Order: sequence, then structure tokens, then C-alpha cells
Amino acid sequence: MFYDRGLPTANLNNAAEGLRSNVAWAYGVDPEAYWAVGDTFNLGSAGTYGINDFRVWVVGAVPSTLTLWGGGTTDPATINPIASTVSVQLAAYNDPAQPLETTYQGYLGPYRNIYQVDFLNLNWTVNGNQDYSFFVTGVAGQTGPFLHASNAALSGSPQQGSDNQMLWAGFDPGITAVADFGVWDSNAPNTWDKSSDINVQIFAATPEPGSILLFGTLLVGVGAIVRKRKSA
Repeated sequence: MFYDRGLPTANLNNAAEGLRSNVAWAYGVDPEAYWAVGDTFNLGSAGTYGINDFRVWVVGAVPSTLTLWGGGTTDPATINPIASTVSVQLAAYNDPAQPLETTYQGYLGPYRNIYQVDFLNLNWTVNGNQDYSFFVTGVAGQTGPFLHASNAALSGSPQQGSDNQMLWAGFDPGITAVADFGVWDSNAPNTWDKSSDINVQIFAATPEPGSILLFGTLLVGVGAIVRKRKSA
């Protein structure tokens, strides 16, 4: 594992009350655009690496189609879908104090399954010292997947690269191009009382010199920030 901002292991769900560490984020449906939650990562090690497994966690219903998008952090034109094989399985928190904590509890009380989603067999080559952005999309016309996130200070687990900020992206309605994206902090009115980062783990290897590929096409569009919604 080259990057570990995995699930929290402390202060989980409503039992933690004001010290709760975990949360899940998605965007509401917009007929004129599709909105996705994302974040950034930096492997923090000099060299060129081939990412072969990119892992996130989805709370509640998993869309029938999941797509990982990735690219630079300043230009929407660099963000493209990354071909992969998607693996979905039930997940559990590794919390010794709460061994039966296998589900996510919404802030209104109901419990929902939490799923580990692995994007496998990627062809994504990155510079180990460069910042990258990522987003996960679902099905056009539907609410996107609720991505699990946590507050780094309360997580009780390694939260590599956490900066208390996340990303939003606006796609065209058919989810074929990124129109715009930006930064937001969940510690704001009408969202949550803490900052958070999307939980992610990245498995990578140094590629052979001849296997390094460049990808990217020009994508142009417009977007607007929409209301962020916390899992109920």
C-alpha cells in the first residue's frame, strides 16, 4: 500500500456523539448536470508509479455503474475516466472497542451497509510527488454514491494526505465530461460540524520504463456549486 487514508478506527457513528469521526457525502440530483464528490492525493515519494488498485468506501446503495475519474488538480481538462475492473464487497470497521461495528449509522439513526469498492487493473501512471484529484460517479440522473469520509483528528487511524478539504465536480448530464470542479470544506453551515476527507487507499508499483502511458483529452464546459448533502 502506497497511500493510506483508510477507514477510521475510533469515534464511530452516533455513539461517539460530538466526537464522531465518520461521515458520508453525496450530491442531490440536478436535471442539468451530474455532481460528484472527490478529493486529492499525493503519494509523497519521488518517482513514477503505476496505480493498480484504488480503494474507496460507499455507504448504502451502490450504483449499478461506478466509474473512477482522475487527473490534475487545477484543470478540468486533465480529469478523465480511468478504465478499471470494479470489485464491491461488504466492509467492516477495524475498531477493537466496537467489534460489531460493521455498518454506517446515519445522523438520523438508521444503519446502512458500508461497501469496500476497489477499482482494479488500472492503467493510471502518476508522478509520486504530484497532487492528483479523483472523483467517483454512478448513474446519470441518479444521486451519486455516498463516499465515506472522516475527520483526521478523530479517526484513530493513518489519514495520509488529509487537509480537511474535499473536491466537488460538475459533469455534463450524461457523465461523459467534467465541466468544472473546486474545493470545499465540510465544516460549514448546513453540512457538518467538522472538516473531513474522503477515505481512500492506493496500491501502486513502479512501472517498467516502456509501460508509461500518457492520457488526457480536452474537455470544456461550465458548472456551478450545488448544495452538499450528508447521508441521512
